[in-house]
Amino acid sequence: MKLIKATILFCLCAYLQLVAAQTRPLVIVAEDYAPATFMDKGNVTGFDVDIAKAVFDSLGISYEIKLVP
Repeated sequence: MKLIKATILFCLCAYLQLVAAQTRPLVIVAEDYAPATFMDKGNVTGFDVDIAKAVFDSLGISYEIKLVP
């Protein structure tokens, strides 16, 4: 199980490096599902959003998070 998780993480990191080379931002689409992701005063927030922001900011990848109903 750990090998599968490590492989998925490696593939995700490799994909994110490819995305980082693009000029337009990566669009992340999330479902409105509090407390993981929700809209607060016009901003997308939640603990999933916090994790995504930390990862993409540390990798230097421009992104945009959108909520769907």
